[in-house]
Amino acid sequence: MKALHLLVLTTMVVACAATAALAVTEAWSYGDDLAAVYQILADGTGGCAMFGIATNGESIIVWLDKKGTATYTKRVASSLGLASINKNGIVYSSSSAPPAAFTHVDKKGIETTVADAGFSLMPTMLFPTGLAQNPADSKGFFAMKAPTGPGSFKVARFTYK
Repeated sequence: MKALHLLVLTTMVVACAATAALAVTEAWSYGDDLAAVYQILADGTGGCAMFGIATNGESIIVWLDKKGTATYTKRVASSLGLASINKNGIVYSSSSAPPAAFTHVDKKGIETTVADAGFSLMPTMLFPTGLAQNPADSKGFFAMKAPTGPGSFKVARFTYK
């Protein structure tokens, strides 16, 4: 009987130690002038792109690398959000003048416009709640940090460490 109790106790200690190893830790956060964050898409390499509104009311698109450094920042008069992201580039909508077009940005920051004169190009949205989200990858996830008082929003990277 003592052996059974010892086995159960050992199993519980090992389970508690394993649970502690799965903690979530904030790795970094980004944003000093974000009035709102509407969309976050993980790029699959530890970075993400975000779409939000700056404190001056402009739409803002930011691509962040795995260290939280902005590798691309663009303020546009109006945007419908992010359409796609991967390790090689991001695609976002630009709707400052009809018809709306896509802007593709490669990892060097070179922009290419994709347009169709007969149509507005828009990202897929999850109605009624808003824009498509993909805020996780295999090592962690991205989240919005909303100020509880005066201040600006931030995009934060959390890891499973």
